[in-house]
This record gives sequence, C-alpha cells and structure tokens, in this order.
Amino acid sequence: MGALIKAVLTGGLVAGTVDILAAALVYHADPQRILQSVAVGVLGRGSFQMGMHSVLAGAFWQAVISLGAAFIYCAAATRLDVLLRRPLICGLLFGAACNLFLFLVVIPLSAAKQGVMGSYGFNINLLLNTLLFGTPIAYAARHFLAGPLLRRN
Repeated sequence: MGALIKAVLTGGLVAGTVDILAAALVYHADPQRILQSVAVGVLGRGSFQMGMHSVLAGAFWQAVISLGAAFIYCAAATRLDVLLRRPLICGLLFGAACNLFLFLVVIPLSAAKQGVMGSYGFNINLLLNTLLFGTPIAYAARHFLAGPLLRRN
C-alpha cells in the first residue's frame, strides 16, 4: 500500500474516531447519539428516531468527511514540505480551517440547524477540531510521508 494511502487512512480514521469520542465526552452523550447528530445533516431531525440506520449513516459520513480532510492535507503535504516539517502548527491550523469549513459551508448546505459563530457550541467545536482533528492527520502525514518526501529534497 502506498505511503499516501496509509497516511490518509490512518490520519482520517484516527481523527474521525477521536472527533466522535471527544464530542461524546464534552456533550455527555453516547457516541451513537453523536453519530446520529452527524446524520442529521443528511437525514434531518428525524435521524434521532431512526436507530441503527442513522448511527451507521452518521459513521459513514463522518468517515467520508475525515478521510476527505486527510486526503486534502496529505496531498498538499506532498507539495508543501512545511506541512511535514511542522506538523503541530500546521495540524492545529488545519483543524481550525476544517472547523470553519464545516461551519461556513457544510452545515449551511445540510439539513442541520445552523449554529451561531462565537457561541458555546461553535467555540467547543473549534477547540476540539483545532486540537484533535487536524493534529492526528498532520502527524500521520509526517509519519508516512516525511521520509520519502524530505529525503528527496
């Protein structure tokens, strides 16, 4: 398996899993309920009454989002070696950028209720995504891509 695929799978799946577990801890909710809240974006508010169907839909969309974000970061890291040389700073910034993209693009296009920028929920999500979403992706990219790419330069 290629280094890029390993970086994307590892970073994306770790970031997505940590994201769900952190949200469950912060909001004192079962991870299944958090996954149902992810599914609200596609299924609407009825997601909470759909049981395992919406839990699986939420897990699917969480994986799509996390793997997509990891692919974007890792693909960029193959061209911008600063993303590999400074994974903490770049990971934190990437996590914050992902949160803003989620809040300004994804949620408005979904069936989910739009939050208010600067609200408690927005600030908690910003903190979680900044610390726990972008950082694992950045470190996975460094782990799998830094050797081959940085030796080439």
